Formats: sequence, C-alpha cells, structure tokens
Amino acid sequence: MIKDQLVGKTGKERVQLKSREIAKIGSVAKTKVGDYSIEIVDIKEIDGGVEVLVRAWGKDNKQIGFGKDGTVDIERIKVYSPPILVEDPNGDIQIESSPNRDGDTEIKIFREDATAAILEDLSDTISVITKSGDKNIKPGKVSNTTSTFKPAAGANEPVDGFTRDTANDTWDLAHDGAGDASSSTNSDDSVYADSQWAGDKYTISRLAFLFDTSAIGTDDIDSAVLSLFKSTVQGFLDTNADSVVIVSFSSSSTSAIQNSDYAKANWGTTLLSNEIDVTNWGAGYNAFTLNAAGEAAINKSGISEFGIRTDRDIDDVNPSGRTEVGIRMADIADTTSEPKLVVEHSAAATTTTSSTTTSTSTSTSTSTSTSTSTSTSTSSSTTSTSSSTSTSTTSGTTTSSTSSSTSTSTSTSTSTSTSTSSSSTSTSTSTSSSTSTSTSSSTSSTSSSTSTSTSTSTSTSSSTSTSTSSTTTGPPFIIPIMDIQPFKPVLDVKPIKPVVDVKSTKPSVVIKRTTR
Repeated sequence: MIKDQLVGKTGKERVQLKSREIAKIGSVAKTKVGDYSIEIVDIKEIDGGVEVLVRAWGKDNKQIGFGKDGTVDIERIKVYSPPILVEDPNGDIQIESSPNRDGDTEIKIFREDATAAILEDLSDTISVITKSGDKNIKPGKVSNTTSTFKPAAGANEPVDGFTRDTANDTWDLAHDGAGDASSSTNSDDSVYADSQWAGDKYTISRLAFLFDTSAIGTDDIDSAVLSLFKSTVQGFLDTNADSVVIVSFSSSSTSAIQNSDYAKANWGTTLLSNEIDVTNWGAGYNAFTLNAAGEAAINKSGISEFGIRTDRDIDDVNPSGRTEVGIRMADIADTTSEPKLVVEHSAAATTTTSSTTTSTSTSTSTSTSTSTSTSTSTSSSTTSTSSSTSTSTTSGTTTSSTSSSTSTSTSTSTSTSTSTSSSSTSTSTSTSSSTSTSTSSSTSSTSSSTSTSTSTSTSTSSSTSTSTSSTTTGPPFIIPIMDIQPFKPVLDVKPIKPVVDVKSTKPSVVIKRTTR
C-alpha cells in the first residue's frame, strides 16, 4: 500500500511518492462522483503533485464546458499533495482527531483508494471553477490550468494552525492583547469569538492557512476559491447571527504558527472573500470565493498567507454569546478534506505596440564629361595577301564565295575623335512607414557622342569566317555575289609618298546589294 511507503519520509518525499503512484493510474472511464460524472483522460506526475486531464458531466448527464465561454472540452487540473484516503466506515485506517475545547476527540475511518480519492478531490474542484453548458464545447480543446494547493501537515512549510487568547479577559484585552495558545499540528481546529463565561470574560480564536503558490509563476489569476471542510468534532454554535470571512495574515514563520502571531497587527480587516453565515456552515467543503483584493494577496512566486476570523472579531464588537465554527486542518493528511486553495490561472496576456515612422529623401546628381583625342600614324611598304571563304545563310537561302588577293600599299592615317557625354541626371523621392510603403521615381541617361575619323590603311590578313543569320519578320533577302576576278600580283612594290587627302579608290570588283 502507498501509505505504508510513506512511513519515515519527509513531507516532500511523501508528496512525491504519492504523486508517482497516482500517476500510474493513467486514465479512468466515466465515473459518477457526487454531483458529477468524471472521466480522467490522463494523469502524469509533476513536481509536488499530479496533472490530471478531465472531462465532466453534470446531473443531467450533459457534458460541462469549462472556461469563461464554455468551449473547453478537457480541463487541466494540477493537484498538489494529492490525497490517497477516502472516508469509509468499513475501512481499515483510523485517524483520531485533535481534542476540542471540552477535551472530546473523534475517530475517523478511512480506506486507501488512490483512484477514488483523486476523483473525489476533482469533483469538489469542478464544483468551484468556471464552467457552463455543452453548447459551445470544442472537442479536444484543453484549458489553461487549474491548480489546487494545500498546507503541509505538521510544523512544516507551508503551515496551518490556530492562535488564541484563552485567558478569559475583557473584550479589549482579548481582542487587542497577546496570544497565549497556538498549534500547527492539529487535525481539527475552530475559529470563534465568544463570551461563554459569566460577566465580561471573552475568548477569541483565529486560524491561519498558508499555501505554496509559486507554481503559478507569471500567469494571470482568473479566479480563486479557498475551501474549508467542516469538522464534526469541534464546536458549532451561533448565538450572535455571526459570520466568518477570509482576511490577510502575516506570519512570523512559514513553518509554525506561534502565540505571537495572535497580535492584531498580523490580521487584516479588509474582507478578501464572501462572508459565510455560521448557520449556513454545511457538511463537507465550504467555499470562500476570493475577490479582487483576495486574488491580489496570492503570492505567485512564493507563500500565500490567509486567515479566517469572525465578523465580530473584525469589527471589534463584543458578542453576547458564542460563535464557533469547526474546520479540518492539514494534519488530517492524505485525505479529501484538507484545506485547499483552488486557483484558475492562464498565461499573461501579451501587449502589442505599434509605431509609425515616416521619412522622405530627395537626391539629384548630374555628371558631364568631355574627351578629345588625336592620333596620327604613318606606315609604308606593306604587302598584304588575303584569302577569304564565307558562307551566308539567310532564311533558307545559302550563298558561298571564295576569294584571294595580294596587294601592296603605302598608307598614312590620321584619326581625330571628340566625344562629349552628359549622363546620370536623376531625382529620387521615397516615403516609408511601418507598413513599408515607398514611392520612388528616377530619370536618367542622356548620352551623345560625336566621332570623326579619317584613315587610310593597307594591311595583310588571312581570315576565314562563317556567319549565319535569320529573321522572323519581313521577307527573306539575298545578297547576290557578282563575278569575282582575282587581282594579278604586283611584282615591283615601291614606296609611295604619303597623301594628305586620302580618298577611297574604286574597287576592281563591285559587289552590289539588291533588296527585295
């Protein structure tokens, strides 16, 4: 049994061992538990507890839609320090309660049943979290997170317990004085303010509950409920039409409640929850829904501390009789009746900021260059022999020719070149914003050049060339090659004086181009 394995373990070791064993359950088919039918889709071990994925159905057997809009099909519930014991008069595990003010105790009987215990705990949690009907459910949608936190058993962090003034003092001394009794290890305690003794003698008891809520981290808190289970052994009496309510508390130690914690300065007077009339304190869990101030009192990175007081204690009004409410404490360990804080939380909303930046730029550039060059060259006694073969194909017509020539010439060439260019005049304007809108325009490129060249040359070359061209527009044209006669070689080559004005001479063979 799991309980046998817990003997001799520290508080943290006990919690993790229980969590590991409960995670082995895996899943549970739809099961009726109290007012709900619950299906456990999956369980896994986490640090300090278990994470359970749950579907639920109400009394009418209609599925419950979780979340503010009722669209959540599967609720994610994290149970810290999960229970393993359920009350059963036929069980084999007995736990004796702490004595009440009259010295009476009570024997409670349990059995170990981890599956039944986790289902009972889930049933109570489902009763206090946000939910609605089945109309908006999106199949397969999993919620953010609901976490249930509990105090630790014994004098351990996070502790719970009582602190009191029992000296039967006047109201002022009882209310404002120092405490004379405290405990962090009771299984049952009570909160009260009464004048049960004759005359003007009063006693007051205040209870404290601490929870390690650091697992919430940076999440936003959507709702929070502090649930306290009614004790049947501690006193229950209301002769003052009194009520009890959750307030803030500041401890001197997170692992032990002490007499000094009774000081009035450690207890808030601002109501952090709804009030519950003592006459309405029912069997099982009684739920205090935290208001905005109560949610703000939850420490998302550490220990959250709360107290419970009667309203006469808060208002500093002496009672004429006795008001007392009995509550089960954390030392009723491993059961489904320990104090617990149920918190719905979700990832913090992200903030999106936007900015618009507009910029405009204009640039203009102009570049002009002028270049003039003159060159003169003279050459003489050049002998040239030329042999040429060419093939031309134009739109399906092919013409071939072969020629050879030898010539002798003397040449003088003069070349003059003048070039002027003006280019790259551009204007660009651009505008941009966060949506990357830009407009630009440019105009460029004006170029002109003038070149004059006069040359006369005689060269010797030997070349073979082949060219092919075609066109898809217009009719084909043919370059007819007329009758080509070779030149007779010139035997005696003499230099010729340079001629200043060089004119082209008529060739011996004329090639005419006809176009059609």
